Amino acid sequence: MKSDVESAIHVAASISRDAIMSQYVAAARRLQRLPQQPGSESRILIEDDVVIGAYAIVLGNDRGGIRIGRGAIIGAGAIVNRSVAPGLAVIAMPDRAVKPVKDYST
Repeated sequence: MKSDVESAIHVAASISRDAIMSQYVAAARRLQRLPQQPGSESRILIEDDVVIGAYAIVLGNDRGGIRIGRGAIIGAGAIVNRSVAPGLAVIAMPDRAVKPVKDYST
């Protein structure tokens, strides 16, 4: 993993060594007010060749966590609270799929 400055990554997150994250990215589990039930782990998995823009937030959930698929791009300032398919570009708050990354070849 390559990171510019000051990103906050929760211990429950698994990040590929080939992921690229800009400054001030956060990957966190969801806030829990009640004790966590068995089987409701809030893991975050960021796969190979993922690019995450500045100020993006990746939030885990109580439905078994989320996965950011290989080659996905998370736009700057995006708030991601569900899984992202491999090779998909995601922007906005909350996350909104734009189009497959392969369409950006110019």
